[in-house]
Amino acid sequence: MDGSSNIRAARIGELVGSRICHDLISPIGAISNGVELVGLGGGQMDGPEFDLIAQSVDSAAARIRFLRLSYGSAGHQTVSARDIRAALAGFSPEGRVQVAWQRDEGATRSVVRLVFLALQCLETALAGSGHITVATNERGANIVAAGENLRFDKGLWAHLDPAIGVPQEISAASVQFLLLGQLIEDGAVSAGPIETGPGRLALRVDTGPAPP
Repeated sequence: MDGSSNIRAARIGELVGSRICHDLISPIGAISNGVELVGLGGGQMDGPEFDLIAQSVDSAAARIRFLRLSYGSAGHQTVSARDIRAALAGFSPEGRVQVAWQRDEGATRSVVRLVFLALQCLETALAGSGHITVATNERGANIVAAGENLRFDKGLWAHLDPAIGVPQEISAASVQFLLLGQLIEDGAVSAGPIETGPGRLALRVDTGPAPP
C-alpha cells in the first residue's frame, strides 16, 4: 500500500470513529437526561439500581469522549484543558491508572489525539495500578508512566520504533500502536526516544516529522 493509500485508509478510519462516537453519545445522553427527569419528577431515585445506572451512564459518556478524541477526525481546533480533563475521566474509568495533565492551557485536537493514543500505548505497560504524567506544549508532549511490574512488550513498541525489534501482529486491544505507528511512518508525527527504566517508561510525541 503506497503513502496516499495509507493516508486515505487512515482518514476513513477517523471518520468511522467519529461517526460511531457521535451516534452513541446521543442515546447515552438521553438516558442520563431521563434519569435526571425521574429524580426531578419526584420518582424514587435512591435505590442502588439508579446509582448503578447513573454511574454507568457517566462512565460510558466519558469513555466515548475519550475515544472520539483518540480515534476521530483531528484538526487545528482547540480543546480546552477542562474538556481534556473531562475526557481523561474516560481513559481509565475504574481508576486503575491516574493521569496528571500538567498544562492549564488547551491544545489542538491533533495534539490531543496524538497524546491520547500514546497514553493508551503506555497503559499496556502498566500491569497493575500506575500513574502517567503528561507535560504538553504546542507541538506535542513528554509522557511518563510510572508503576510497579512494568511490562515492555517489544513486539508492540516496535510499531513505533522498528529498531526495538520485530513488530508483532496487532489485536483490537492494541490498535493504538498500529495507528500511532502509521502516523509516524507517514511523517505526520514523530515519537521518541522511548526510555525504559525500573518502574518507569517515558515517550516523547510531536506533531510533524522529527527534526533533521
